[in-house]
Amino acid sequence: MPEYIKSDIKLTIGIIVSNHLEYVKKGMESIQPLLKAVSSELIVIDTVGEENSDGSLAVAKEYTDKIYHFDWINDFAAARNAALDRAKGEWFMFYDDDEYFDDVTELIEFFTSDECNKYNSGLYYSGNYDRPDHYIKTIVGRLVKRTSDTRFVGRIHEAFNEFEPPVKLFNVFTHHFGYLYQTEEQKKAKVQRNIRLIEKEIEEKGPSLKYCVQLVQELTVTDGEAAARKSLEFIKALEKDVDTKASLWQWLLLVNIRNMAGWAVLDIITAMRKSLEERWALSDMSRLVMAHILVCAAYAQKRYAELEVYAKEYLELYDRLAEREQDRLAQTALDFSMYYSGEYLNRILSYTVIGELYLGDTETAMTYYNRLDPTVYIENAEELGEAIEYLLDKTGNKKAAEEYYKRSYKDEFFEKEEFRKYLPKVLRT
Repeated sequence: MPEYIKSDIKLTIGIIVSNHLEYVKKGMESIQPLLKAVSSELIVIDTVGEENSDGSLAVAKEYTDKIYHFDWINDFAAARNAALDRAKGEWFMFYDDDEYFDDVTELIEFFTSDECNKYNSGLYYSGNYDRPDHYIKTIVGRLVKRTSDTRFVGRIHEAFNEFEPPVKLFNVFTHHFGYLYQTEEQKKAKVQRNIRLIEKEIEEKGPSLKYCVQLVQELTVTDGEAAARKSLEFIKALEKDVDTKASLWQWLLLVNIRNMAGWAVLDIITAMRKSLEERWALSDMSRLVMAHILVCAAYAQKRYAELEVYAKEYLELYDRLAEREQDRLAQTALDFSMYYSGEYLNRILSYTVIGELYLGDTETAMTYYNRLDPTVYIENAEELGEAIEYLLDKTGNKKAAEEYYKRSYKDEFFEKEEFRKYLPKVLRT
């Protein structure tokens, strides 16, 4: 059992500040309720110097006097450790100067109650924006209870060297803009920077699973063929010594299936899955990911009988993972967690409602419809709306139609007589 730090300060928040003037103030403001409610400190590591700052450093000085300069050496872990070395808190949390929190109430409740004594690590959600109006939701590990051995490791995509269970998953969300680029050239430049740092890490320390996976991830952004070649090369090089149950290893096994999911036909993906299952013991999260891909492929090719089979598989795995939170959290490497998200669940449910109607099974379609969450984004909302209209009319289910009305049209605007045409048919007769 690790020996944890004891201190009058409950939490240290560490942040690297460079040049993200557009976001840094909003980020600082977003953590103020937490800093005020909890015995805490804010440490800022300046990596550019006052003479090169775009104004971000001046903003940081409005919020803390614990600001320390760090000469940038292309090593994110070293910069994070500069904050960690000065930390006095029992817990350490970090975030970036290009992100901000939606609401830190749950973190406040955690640190002002006995709950913080029941966990050793914490995860929360981050939305990585790839477009101004769209983000990819992932789970990030940014919070640990400190020991004397706690360090950051990794020149890039740095992480804590210790992340001990039990792990608390917070329903806390940050908006992260580090991957929102103004031009394609900006995107390529950042990817190339990351690749150089990862290759340097592999050159100096050998081909660890973490950095092999992250190199493949970076290559996927700009060169899918190179990513595919590297993934196969790394699988061959690491398979004898790696923990094949590790979530990162499972991610590496599935990367080529995922990269071709947008264009490959169902039969090809099915064959690839069979080949993987014959060779490797796949985790429930990996199987969930593949079931999702297969549902989407079957839907695209209008193969609804197969869609039904894969949707049942996805939902069984989803419900099983829901019952085993600690096991699930151990399987959420990189972006695996998005396949368990409400958005991805809604996608499967919406496709399956439509598929069941094509199969003529309105009863089963209604079952899937009832599980849809109207508060979560549905990408094929128009097509789904038409399918639900048909479903409610076909079943004559007035109760379900009323529920559909309440969930879909919340504005009193639709109560007016002239807009009754927008109601499900069963409520208009």
